[in-house]
Formats: sequence, structure tokens, C-alpha cells
Amino acid sequence: MMFFYSPSTRSALRPLFLLAFAVVCFGAWEDPRLSAFFEGGYNSNSAQLSECDLTAFEAGDPYWIDLSSTDDAVFRAGFEGEYRLRLSGVRIIGGLGYRFNKYLNNDEMDYHFVRPSMSVLKGSFRGDFALAHIPKYTPTLYSDDDSPQMPKLWSSYSTTRGEADLRYELFGKHSLALAGQVHRDTYSDDFPEYDGWGYRFGPVWRWSGPVYIKLGYAYREFSARGWDSEGETKATSDETDISFAEDRIDAYLSRRVYILSRRGLVGASLALARRFYSSEKDFSLDYIHVGRRDLRADLSPFLSCDVTDKMTITLRYDYTFRSADSPYYDLDSVKSWTRSIISARMAYSIF
Repeated sequence: MMFFYSPSTRSALRPLFLLAFAVVCFGAWEDPRLSAFFEGGYNSNSAQLSECDLTAFEAGDPYWIDLSSTDDAVFRAGFEGEYRLRLSGVRIIGGLGYRFNKYLNNDEMDYHFVRPSMSVLKGSFRGDFALAHIPKYTPTLYSDDDSPQMPKLWSSYSTTRGEADLRYELFGKHSLALAGQVHRDTYSDDFPEYDGWGYRFGPVWRWSGPVYIKLGYAYREFSARGWDSEGETKATSDETDISFAEDRIDAYLSRRVYILSRRGLVGASLALARRFYSSEKDFSLDYIHVGRRDLRADLSPFLSCDVTDKMTITLRYDYTFRSADSPYYDLDSVKSWTRSIISARMAYSIF
């Protein structure tokens, strides 16, 4: 739990502390809320390996010596706290979420996640704001360009993300919003060329009818520095450049149902993203990214049920498909992958 004392985490939480001070002095409090959750599941491809990678691992390729297994059991636990108040005719909802992800076999992938948030509501307007911070996130393994004959290394980075969603209620339970996000990724010493800034923004439409529907488009860019030694630039470095632009569509729908007289929710989310890498390096240095295009789809159906007034059980299935291609190199076997995650979550409302 020492990550709470890191300078980056303190900086991320500072706006929450300032808000708390203001509302204690001037706000009219409503009842706070606090819930805890525990989740367990199975991940069929936890390190996002391609068919070629999976075959190499099963054959005992020494490049994959640091990977314990290609699939894994994953456990998640955390809490979500919320307070509500009115301040000069404005309704404010503040929150703090935390979770810890634990992998059974590949503990290098364990991570903490903290997210303070605030919503401001007045009339037909709603603004949602949040900061999210992961001190160390390790999704997969990569080859080090400086030591290509050595085993693949875990690629880890810290990330801090700012989020904003400005929504206006229109008519007939319709709303239109503009959502944006900016984030900073700082990689480990093995892959400093991947450090960079990213952003995304786009419109979001919602309808809160008998079926809740949310549909949004976002344009995203990420700019990596592309060098690892002092005195170099992105143009003169012999490192890869993971910079990209992306078009993304997100859809979500849900409907209230009753299961054995208990209230429940059934729904699904879908995300489609088309990514275009912008590397201008020489092909011999960066054949993985020059001209590369990725298509990714994430589909997540779920079913939840309030088994008691305080406890909710959620069953969820997540399927991810990524296809990579290039006019210059056959990337399908080395960068395309699929993944399935089956999980069950129990959430309990403490108060």
C-alpha cells in the first residue's frame, strides 16, 4: 500500500483534498455511501500473446522465460466511496474508487488503481471529472531493441489520466455530451522510448428510456518520444516509435429485469477501434510500426442481480479481438491476438 505516498499519487489526490475542505466549510451534506467488492475470474490470454507467441511459449522458447503461464486466474478487490451535497444551488457528488488486481501465476502483472472523481449538477447540465492513477501497470512482454537476443522483458509503466464529460439534458430523456481524456505514460528504464502523452475526445449520446443506451465516438492520439539516449531525437534515434492516431466507437445498452422477484440488470458494451501508427522511422529499424494498422473489438455482455438489499452479484464475459496488418510486413502472426475473460463479482453496500 506504499504507493499512496508517492509524489505522483499525492499530486493526483490534491484536488480531492481541496474540494473536501471547501465542502466541509460551506456545503450541506447528504448521506455518504460506501461499498466494497470482490471479483474472481479466468483470463485466457493474460499477456496478450499472438498465435506465434503462444506456440513459442508452449515449445519452451527461452525468450519467454519470464512468463509463468499464458492464461491466468485474476482476483480483484476494492471499494467505492461517495458523498453528496448541495452548495449554493449546485449538487455535487464526490467519489473515490480503489482496486487491487492480483494474478495467480504472473504476479508481475499485479497493479493498484485509484480514481478520485467529482460530478457537478445544475439544471440540465452535468459535468463529470476524474483523475485516475496506476503506479505500475504491466500488460505484456516485449523484446528490447538494444538486446534483441535476450529474453523478452516485462513492459511496465505508470499512468495518470484526467477525464471530463460535459453533458446537457435535451428532451425525452436524451442527452448529448462532449467527453475528453488526457494521459501521461512513463515506462520503465528498459523502454523509455515509449514514454509519451495521449488524448482523446468526442461526442456521446445517451437515452434513459426503458432501455438505457449510450453511444459515443472518440478521436485519439498518442505521441511517444521515440528515443532512449540523451542527445538523440525521435528522428535520429534507432528505437521504435509507437505513436498513433485512432478512431473509436463505444456503445452500451442495459435494461432492468427481475430475476426470481429480485431486481437485476442485463446489458452489454461494445468498443470498436481502428488505429493507425505514424512511425516515420526507417523500415529496417521499426518494421513493427511503419505502415501498421490495428483493428480491435471488445464485446462485454453481463448480468447482475440484487440478491439482497445490500449485495449485488454480477456475471460478466469479456471478449477481445485484435487484428494487425501492414502493407510492408506480415504482422498477423506476431501482433494479432484474442482473449476471453469470465468473471463473477460480489459488491456489498456498507452504508
